[in-house]
Amino acid sequence: MADGNAFHEFESSTEHREHRELLHALHTSFSVATGTVVAHLPGAVARAYTQQAG
Repeated sequence: MADGNAFHEFESSTEHREHRELLHALHTSFSVATGTVVAHLPGAVARAYTQQAG
């Protein structure tokens, strides 16, 4: 878990700013328009669900 200082350091990082610039084009007022999924990286829960569903 990050503390407040670590979070603010992340917020001001170059990587975070570049990512926000990419997402900015999707923002329309206070909502976000959906885009096209180009990659899916499932986590442990998604893998478990997929295995359970068969």
